[in-house]
Amino acid sequence: MPPQPDAAPPPLPPELAPLLPTDPVTIGPFRVIGRLGSGGMGAVYGALDAEHRCVAVKVIHAEHVRRPEYRELFAREAELVSRIDAECTPRFLGADPNAPEPWLATEFVPGRTLQQHVREFGPLDEAALRAFAAGTAEALAAIHAAGVVHLDVKPGNIMLAPDGPKVLDFGIARAIGDTTDKNVYGTPGWAAPERLDRQPGTPAADMFAWGGLIVFAATGRSPFGTGTSAELLERVRAGDCDLTGVPEELMELVARALSTDPEARPTAVEAFHTVLALDTVAADAIEEPGEDAAAIHRKRLRALLHRVWTGFDAAGHRPELWMALGTAAGGVGVAAGGAAALATQGTAGGGAAAGSGKLVGTASAAGGGASWGAGAGTLTKSATVTAAGTGLSGKAMLTVAAGATAAAVAGGWLVGRAVTDQPLLPFTDPEPSATAALAPSPEEDEKEGQEVRFRNLTLWFPEDWTVHVIEDIEFVGFGPDHEGREIVDDWIAAHPPGNPGCAEVDWNHWEWPAALVECPHIRILGPGGITYGGAVYEPITEEPDAGLFAPSQNPLPCIPGIDAYEADPASFPGQSPLVEELAPVGDRSALYREYLTPCGNPDGRDPELLYYTQRSWFLPESQILIVDEYGIEDIDAILADGEFASRSEED
Repeated sequence: MPPQPDAAPPPLPPELAPLLPTDPVTIGPFRVIGRLGSGGMGAVYGALDAEHRCVAVKVIHAEHVRRPEYRELFAREAELVSRIDAECTPRFLGADPNAPEPWLATEFVPGRTLQQHVREFGPLDEAALRAFAAGTAEALAAIHAAGVVHLDVKPGNIMLAPDGPKVLDFGIARAIGDTTDKNVYGTPGWAAPERLDRQPGTPAADMFAWGGLIVFAATGRSPFGTGTSAELLERVRAGDCDLTGVPEELMELVARALSTDPEARPTAVEAFHTVLALDTVAADAIEEPGEDAAAIHRKRLRALLHRVWTGFDAAGHRPELWMALGTAAGGVGVAAGGAAALATQGTAGGGAAAGSGKLVGTASAAGGGASWGAGAGTLTKSATVTAAGTGLSGKAMLTVAAGATAAAVAGGWLVGRAVTDQPLLPFTDPEPSATAALAPSPEEDEKEGQEVRFRNLTLWFPEDWTVHVIEDIEFVGFGPDHEGREIVDDWIAAHPPGNPGCAEVDWNHWEWPAALVECPHIRILGPGGITYGGAVYEPITEEPDAGLFAPSQNPLPCIPGIDAYEADPASFPGQSPLVEELAPVGDRSALYREYLTPCGNPDGRDPELLYYTQRSWFLPESQILIVDEYGIEDIDAILADGEFASRSEED
């Protein structure tokens, strides 16, 4: 019986956050069900394919779609991910980097990240740890054999799925040998010491992080402890790690992996084979006549996971809930807005077409991940100040016939391998082929726009932006602890055109006067704003709970044009960031964070606080803080394109 008009909607699965009014209903051939996560560059959605299978689909934020450099990065990620085949990575399903709104799809991986599992249940036992070490090493070996380096291996990017560990998130992966990007990406305490000196990423950098993973999985703590980013980086450079609690059988391998000398670290293949050999049952797996070594090792890994990988559930994931939501939203498969026709015999359609078809040869749901994790499901839509936006549309796509094993390109669509009983095997070639490296990026164009210098950072804003340089402002907090501690400092506000509300703002007030909510802008602050810009005028620091810019004793009205949410008090992250990672500002790496920020309901109907997302980039060494409360178009690219003065100029 069809659903009644007044029927309650199906419950939202715990791994999904609700869709925003601006979110797409379909992406390519997929029906969007909910949000899995979001970061500085893009968002990841949970979706269903034409066969009702759960899929993770990544897209670029709308404000980045028009910039060629972001499309190039996205296309590179899709090309790199399409090369990889392993037991312990999500299967690549396809991508359309040339679509009006580019997208990339992998299988959805249910479960908890290693970070979440250790927080909820503690370290892994010895048998599970051995399987975890073998599985993650196998994944990295396959990644490296495909000519790729991951460069962001950390507990938050490893999913403990019911069928084994999965290495996720290739957002900053690079081709082996790629020297075109000198920026340092990664997470403090997990990025290898040579990366901190801006050396190109190599497989040895991933193995450094692998060693840290094993310590974390075995003990529940990072090998380099806790502290500020500067403290963690100092310990990494010095090799000051704590391996107490690592099982003796893994100690020597882990110690080598965490060496400050990249040449001393084991390769992923060596680590995989060494750990696998520790399991005598797996080592005795039956070999078929004529099987090569790669197939035998993969069979042994499967046997090990089947025998000891127990007690890891899907963390509440139920595919039937996704299907119920898809049905409630109007059906699953290729919707009218998707305009994608799927071939059924491995042929490619030549453009958008009507109708529907069948995606042949894909696997049952088991892959994909996101930065918010299960906690994102605690946010529920409460009030939307304004709602606007467009959906994403797809293109004709190529379908892989069952039994296909090679990636192909047709009609702009990159197609992943089909699932077979004998998938492509890694490790058959110890060295990446000469074709593995990507072509270098084109030379940068001469910078255009308004040149603005703040402290040691120069940025170029578009000519039609308005930039306010506010000089000699007195920064001070309120209360007895702040009396007589004024800091006279400058700050900058910049906003794109088409914002008449900005004309009413008195920019001499550095804190958050109510008039500012009508003016979408970014703020660039120095020591004054950093010292008094935190909650209740406390300092902004590198500590996770001290990064929210909120220099006020009371929340302001919610910002027009920004979606506001209620939060479940039982699972609300408080002042902890939703996202915390490194992001490029010029040739340096800023601490990029996203926080839920409280605001008052603008219509006064609900006395409870609402929340929206605040983004910030913190450069403690330069004493610069950039804050974006509005999702300003192009700001990520403006910051990445900035330039810092040389050390001699700074001195």
